[in-house]
Amino acid sequence: MFPFTRSSSKPTSSPKTSLQWHYQQHFGDIHAKEIKEEDVISCLEFDQQTGDYIGVGDGGGRVVLLERNPDSYGQLPEYQVFTEFQSHEPKFDTLKSEEISQQIKMIKWGPRVGDAHFLLTTNAKTIKAWKIYKKNVFSWDRSRKVNGSLGLPRSKEKKTILTHQQKEVYKNQHEFTINSISLNSDQETFLSADDLRINLWYLGRPEAKMTIVDIKPENMADLTEVITSSCFHPQECNTFLYTTTSGTIKLCDLRQNALCNNSSKEFFVKQIDRSFFSETIAAVSDAKFSPDGRYIVSRDYMSLKIWDVNMPKKPLKTLYVHESLRTKLYDLYENDCIFDKFDCNFSGCGNYVLTGSYKNYFNIFDIKGKKPFSAEASRKLKPKKEPNYTNADFFKKCLRTAWHPKENCTAIAAVNSLYIFTGQYK
Repeated sequence: MFPFTRSSSKPTSSPKTSLQWHYQQHFGDIHAKEIKEEDVISCLEFDQQTGDYIGVGDGGGRVVLLERNPDSYGQLPEYQVFTEFQSHEPKFDTLKSEEISQQIKMIKWGPRVGDAHFLLTTNAKTIKAWKIYKKNVFSWDRSRKVNGSLGLPRSKEKKTILTHQQKEVYKNQHEFTINSISLNSDQETFLSADDLRINLWYLGRPEAKMTIVDIKPENMADLTEVITSSCFHPQECNTFLYTTTSGTIKLCDLRQNALCNNSSKEFFVKQIDRSFFSETIAAVSDAKFSPDGRYIVSRDYMSLKIWDVNMPKKPLKTLYVHESLRTKLYDLYENDCIFDKFDCNFSGCGNYVLTGSYKNYFNIFDIKGKKPFSAEASRKLKPKKEPNYTNADFFKKCLRTAWHPKENCTAIAAVNSLYIFTGQYK
């Protein structure tokens, strides 16, 4: 699926920043004239233990795993294709008379046991647990004879192959479309969120499911918001957050209530200037904890916000991503791009945040206030100011992004291509 290209370019400096970013490699056909929907990258995830592996899901239900090249240890990270398999197939819900897409919504790496890798993948309705491991395969000599009699076969050759096995299936528990999954720090449980509910699962027991958030009203006409994402705290297994279309981040503690409809803290910005699009662009599409769990980064349509978990009344900082699009909100509404959901990520050190934009641009912000790095995801990485957008540019967008947990290395999905960029302090 992914032919890859190594870097041949020199590092490109980012003015007035402490990090210099440069192109490392890319996967996928960047010159494709026609891009099929099933080839569009739909999710990205570094393994959070080492960062040596990247999981990539696409609209065709495929999962591609990338492995760090052993020769790149101690140097800038470089990746190669590890394995690829079909995770989900398209299905039809006969009760609702609707098709269920095979598109991979999210990938999460589980705890590693020996040489075996475990990961969770999900489409709109079904979550699966996979085991990726090496297996010895023997070829046998069955024609061997001893004193004219047929003898026991002997192995002629042993091969080691990489294979995958579906371990568990977590299904039929989400009435609405799944938007996110998150593995707990206890490495035993994970949560899954759809539009109106969040479920808590045990990895080894698919039947042991508990609903921890349920905002579905008795009368759907009274519905005022839906859940857009959810994730666990990186260190406290009892704490998680979820975001909504009303622009609110809700922090919940499982020790307080089994059903966390009433959150312990709510983070939101009161809207003063209301317009036709104000509620739509205020919806939070993604939120993540910082590695130490002290801060939260959230992404709405126009900006990133940095929050202190102890100060829910207002954000510490608001970082604007593409302010020039405010004059094009009507065009974005007409082509449904105003409903695009962009990822956001903290760096492993917690000093930088990453998100994507249109025209295949991505943005890296220094939380300490230095000038942000903005560039188009391409082999010729050059820092630029915010570009002028045309309607044709709205198809080219970086929705999915990820940051290496220990190094200054980012993975950026530009439609059907994956770019790896690395940063160095100079």
